[in-house]
Amino acid sequence: MSPDDGTEGYQLNISRLTIDKLGVRLYDRASAVVAELIANGYDADATHVTVSLPLGTQLDNPYRDGQLWQIIVEDNGHGMSPEEAQSLFLDVGGDRRKRSKNGPRSPKFKRPVMGRKGIGKLAPFGICRQIEINSAGGELIEGK
Repeated sequence: MSPDDGTEGYQLNISRLTIDKLGVRLYDRASAVVAELIANGYDADATHVTVSLPLGTQLDNPYRDGQLWQIIVEDNGHGMSPEEAQSLFLDVGGDRRKRSKNGPRSPKFKRPVMGRKGIGKLAPFGICRQIEINSAGGELIEGK
């Protein structure tokens, strides 16, 4: 979805209570961010999560030999369609347990979801300069 293809694009919605729920510096450590991303994969019925990070590096210092380091978290969860990304993922602070769309349990394995406050998706913003999210959910697009 981009302005070039005539679609509106994504819009992040944050509830008024989000700041109260966040608290001060909730996600300011790499370990807390990685744990949150793994929990998101669990909630998406992932059976495999891979975490790649720079070993032997103090993760509270984003520079290693003058170079930025990367943390990559990949999982095989169900993913999101563009519509789900907009209505569910980009609705910050919403209570998943009260939604009829995705509810309190994961769709495939019926796991009780780990997410509590609807703000874990913001975790990477506490430590990252750039965030990239790729999702393989929804219908296949020819040529992609």
